[in-house]
Amino acid sequence: MMGRPHLQLGWLWISRPDWNRTLDQCLRFRDQSDDPTASGAPDAYISWVWQTEMPQLAVKYRSQFDARITELQEQHTRICADIDRGRLDLKPQAEALLQQITQLQEVMA
Repeated sequence: MMGRPHLQLGWLWISRPDWNRTLDQCLRFRDQSDDPTASGAPDAYISWVWQTEMPQLAVKYRSQFDARITELQEQHTRICADIDRGRLDLKPQAEALLQQITQLQEVMA
């Protein structure tokens, strides 16, 4: 049974122990910061998520990763159809979706 949404990626529901581990890492990186006015997730935490944690979670929660990639691909297909009908203002959104899809596929490789 899934516990909570991932701190950085709300679409990924993870077990309570996995969630606790990612929270501990986020707090650890926050506490190492020299800037007492910093807000949001520390850059070091975001790097840790994508370089260390996500490859592990991609194995454990593969079905969620597959579903997310499918969802993003469907959104991209719809947006491309709108672009073909003249909505050129959607090109940046289509490119951002492709970047997200590629990033998730690389994590899963």
